[in-house]
Amino acid sequence: MTTTPTIPRSKTFETLRQSRNEAAVTTLAWGLSSLDGNLRRATLETLIKRPGWSANRAILLNWQLLDAGDIELIRIYADRFSEPTCEFLTTGTIREKQAALQAVGDLGLGDAAALLVDMVLDENCPVRTEAGEQLLLLSTRWGDAARSDAKSSKPRNVGRTIVMRRLARALASYDQHRNSTVVEAWLSIVHWDDAYQRSLMANPSHVAYRAVLNRMAHSDRRSVTQLLAGYLWQRTAPNSLTTTLVERRDLRLAVEIANLLNRENCDLALNKLNGLETLACLKNASQNMGSFNVETQKRLWLLVAASISDIELVLRGALELSRSEEQEDQHIAAEMLRVFRRPSKVDLVKMLQSFKSDERTGISSLAEQIAAWVNSPAKCLQDAAKEFFRDFTMENLLEDIKEWPAQMCKTSAKLVSILDGAMIERLCEELQSPAPKRRLAALQLTHLVGVSDAVAEQLLPLLRDARLEVRIRAIDLLSAFGHESLKKIVPSLLEDVSTDIQDAAHRAVRRLRRHEAAAIGPETDNFHI
Repeated sequence: MTTTPTIPRSKTFETLRQSRNEAAVTTLAWGLSSLDGNLRRATLETLIKRPGWSANRAILLNWQLLDAGDIELIRIYADRFSEPTCEFLTTGTIREKQAALQAVGDLGLGDAAALLVDMVLDENCPVRTEAGEQLLLLSTRWGDAARSDAKSSKPRNVGRTIVMRRLARALASYDQHRNSTVVEAWLSIVHWDDAYQRSLMANPSHVAYRAVLNRMAHSDRRSVTQLLAGYLWQRTAPNSLTTTLVERRDLRLAVEIANLLNRENCDLALNKLNGLETLACLKNASQNMGSFNVETQKRLWLLVAASISDIELVLRGALELSRSEEQEDQHIAAEMLRVFRRPSKVDLVKMLQSFKSDERTGISSLAEQIAAWVNSPAKCLQDAAKEFFRDFTMENLLEDIKEWPAQMCKTSAKLVSILDGAMIERLCEELQSPAPKRRLAALQLTHLVGVSDAVAEQLLPLLRDARLEVRIRAIDLLSAFGHESLKKIVPSLLEDVSTDIQDAAHRAVRRLRRHEAAAIGPETDNFHI
C-alpha cells in the first residue's frame, strides 16, 4: 500500500527550499498539487530558481497541475525548459513526452517545437497524433501573429523561424511521406511574404507544390484561409494562387479578406478586385450579411461592390448604408458606387428597361433613389451620385435623342430630370437655340418627359419656325396638353400652304376636342372651327 506524501509545513518548506539536496526536489514537487494557490506558486518559484535540470523536469512532469498564472510565471524563464523538454520529446517515456508536448504548446519553445515535425513524420511515435495537434496549434498562433504584425517593428519570432525551416525540409521530401499535417502546419505558420513560401509557390516543380495549392483551395483551417485571403494584396501572386483565390466558394474566405481590409490597403484591394473575375466567395455574401458584425458587413459590402457586376444588388446595399446617420456608413455607400464596375450608359439604360421587378425595390427605382443623392446634405453622397451618373446630362441627352429609341430616351430623361434640377430652364434655352437641330431635339425631349405645359411660352413662337418639322412638332406638343392659345391659331393652320401643317392642325383639333370633352363632360362640345 502506497501513501501519498503530505504537503510540507512552512518550516519544513523553508528548509527544503534552501536545501541543495536533489532529493528535496521530489518533495517540493508535491507542492505543485496544492489547492492553495500561494503555496503552489511559492513552490513553483523555488523549483524554477533551483540550478540544474532536475527541478525543471519535475515541473514538466506536473505540468497538468499548473494554471494560467503559473504558466505566465514560467514563461519568464522559458529558456530554462528548452533542453529538458527536448530531452523528454526525444528519449522520454510516453508520460514525459505528453508532459513535454503541453509545455511546448504553452511556452512556444522553438527548438522543441521543431522536434514535433519529426514526431509527426515518425509513424512509430506513440504520441504522433498529440504532436500533430500541438504543431498545428503553435503554427496557427505564430502564423496569425506574423500576418497581423506584418508591418510592425516587433522583433522576429525565432521559434517560428526554426519551425518554418524544419517544415520546409519536410516539404522538400514530401514525395516520401505525403503527410498532410506537415502541409497544414506550413500553411498555418507562413506569411505570404516569407521567402520560403514565395520560393515554393514560384516553383510548380516542387514536390509539395500541388499539395500546398490543394490545401489552400480546400482547407477548413482559418489560418490557411487567411493566408489565401492575403494574396489579394500581392502584386506578384502566381497565377495558380490568383485562380484559387477567385474560384474558392467558401464564404469564410470573404470574411478573412474583409478582416484584413484597412484604411492603408483598402484602395489596393478594391482596385485588384476590379481587375479580377468575380470572386466566387463573394457571390452569396449579401445573403448572409446578418451573420456578421456591423464592421464586417461594411467591409463585405465594399468587396461585393468592387467584385460583383450585379447592379441591383450593389445599389440596394448602397442605399441601405446611405440611410444611416453615421458618416462612415454614408462614406462607404458612396465608395461602393465609386468602385463598382459601372456599366456604360447604353447598357445601364437597357438594364433599367429590362428588369421586371417590384416597382419600389426594382432597379429603376433604386437608380432613381441613388440619383436623388444629388440633393443629399451629405457631400460624399452628392459627389457619388454625380460621378456614377456623369454621362446622364442634358447635353448628352439632346445628342442621344437623335439616335436612341424613344423608350430609351425616356428612361434616360427620367434620370436627367432628377440629377439636373435646372432641366426645365435648360430646356427652355434649347427651344430658343439658333440651331434648328437643337430646337428639334429639345421638342422631342419636351414630348418624352411630358413638360409641354411648363415650356408652353417657348413653344408658341415655334409655330412660326422656319423649319417645317419644328412647326409640326410644336403643334403636336401644344395640342397634346390642350393649350388654350393654340385654339386661336388652329384656323390659320388649317389653311396653311403646307399639307403637313394642315394634317398637324387636324390632329390638333381632335386632341383639343378630347381635352375639352374630358374637362366639361361627355355630352357637351363647345369647340368649333
